[in-house]
Amino acid sequence: MKTNLNLYMLKAYNASARITHDKLIITISFISLLFILITTAASAQTKTITGIVRDDQNQALPAASVLVKDTDQGVLTDENGRFSISMDVSKNNTLVFSFMGMKRSEVALEGKTELSVTLYADPTFFTELVVTGEGTSNQLYTEKKSNRKGLFKKRKDVF
Repeated sequence: MKTNLNLYMLKAYNASARITHDKLIITISFISLLFILITTAASAQTKTITGIVRDDQNQALPAASVLVKDTDQGVLTDENGRFSISMDVSKNNTLVFSFMGMKRSEVALEGKTELSVTLYADPTFFTELVVTGEGTSNQLYTEKKSNRKGLFKKRKDVF
């Protein structure tokens, strides 16, 4: 009877170990599948957008600003007017292009990964010109270091 009890206990232990082992395999498989799905979903939302920015004369614009709308993420174009920016297209799909003296341009991506953008001159950019000095001779004037209220002294023998 004692051997039957030991045999029964051994069978019960093996059965519980097998159930625990099966649960462990199922749990590890589920966690691995979940990790793969999350990684795939996260990488599918980030895209790299490349392109070139030119002016209305078809000249490349170096150091033009390329920003993702409503964020602080952005890049500058290189000396050939080219840019490359990685962005989360699920949250935002509009880029804003700007350059000094040019009108801002907003471009919706709509599935595009390569862009060619043309910026046009803004005639209202330089609306006024302020002249802050006057000179009638070829003599150079410098500000006096001891007094910052605008007193000047004349430098001799400059020209």
